[in-house]
Amino acid sequence: MNQAQNDHPTSLYFNGGQEPTVLNVFASFSTQAGDLLDLIIAATGFYLTPGQRATAIEHGLQVAQSGEPSAESLAASWAKQKDLVEFASAVRRAFIPV
Repeated sequence: MNQAQNDHPTSLYFNGGQEPTVLNVFASFSTQAGDLLDLIIAATGFYLTPGQRATAIEHGLQVAQSGEPSAESLAASWAKQKDLVEFASAVRRAFIPV
């Protein structure tokens, strides 16, 4: 694995001469919203109430409708929701390199 100076993985290199690739685990939010939200919750350690979870999924799906979701696009959308501001901050801390 190739790593940047700040020690965050940037690319994966596979055997067999394949080109490096960047993995975007958020890309399938439109089809796996619940599972990906569970992953995000586990990575951030942030608890969501059932209402917050529903709001996060709703707004995440809206992001997915407008293009491929990323950690930043999801966090930006969630940060606009009063009850998800702290969650959005936790997502940025966990998934977006400084």
